Amino acid sequence: MYRYPIGILQKKLDGIYDIHPQTNTLNEYRAPNSIIINEDKGLKKARKIVTPHRKISELFFQKSILLNWSINIEKNITLEKGLKVLFPGSSLARKGAYEVRRIVQELELPLVIKKGAMETKSFWNNINIEYADSKDIFQDIGLIIYPAYIDHSPRIILQAMAKGIPVIISDACGIESAENVTVIPSGNYDKFKQEIEKFIKKRSQ
Repeated sequence: MYRYPIGILQKKLDGIYDIHPQTNTLNEYRAPNSIIINEDKGLKKARKIVTPHRKISELFFQKSILLNWSINIEKNITLEKGLKVLFPGSSLARKGAYEVRRIVQELELPLVIKKGAMETKSFWNNINIEYADSKDIFQDIGLIIYPAYIDHSPRIILQAMAKGIPVIISDACGIESAENVTVIPSGNYDKFKQEIEKFIKKRSQ
C-alpha cells in the first residue's frame, strides 16, 4: 500500500486546512463517498497490508507487514559539508511549505527549493531563496528540512540518507529515526525549530 486510504487522506487534508485556512490547495478535490466506502470494504477484507511507510503500517497494525525502504548506501564517498538548507517538497501546505517559510524568516537560513507547484506565485516573495541545481539537487546542501503533513514516497529523503546528508523530517514521511535522520511529529513547529537550532549549534562547534 503506497498511500493513505482516501477517507483518512481527506481528513488529514481537512486538518491541515484548519491550520492554514489561507491556502487554496487543500480542499480542491474530494472523492465521492461511494469510492471511499468501496475502498474501505476492500481494505477490511485484505488479509495483509504490505508497505514500507510506517504511518500507513500503523493504521493496520494487526495485519500490516512493514517493509524496509530501499536505500542503496553510497560507499567511499567524500561528502563536502555544504552550508545550504534544502526543502525537497513542492511549495504547498501539505508538504510543510508554510512552516519552512516561517523557519527561514526566523533563523535566516540559506534556503534551496525545487522548482514546481506553489501555493501562490508570490509565496516566496521577499525571502532569500535559490532553486536547486537540476543536475545535482544536493550540491552544497548541508541539511534537508521537510516538515511534511503528507508524503507517501519520500524519494529525495531516501537519496539523501544514502549519501549521509542530515535530514530533519516529519513522521508523515513514514521513515524512522536513524543516524543523520531526525524525525519530529507532524505539525509540531516548536519541535521542528528546536531540532534545526540544535543542528546549527552542533555544526558551528
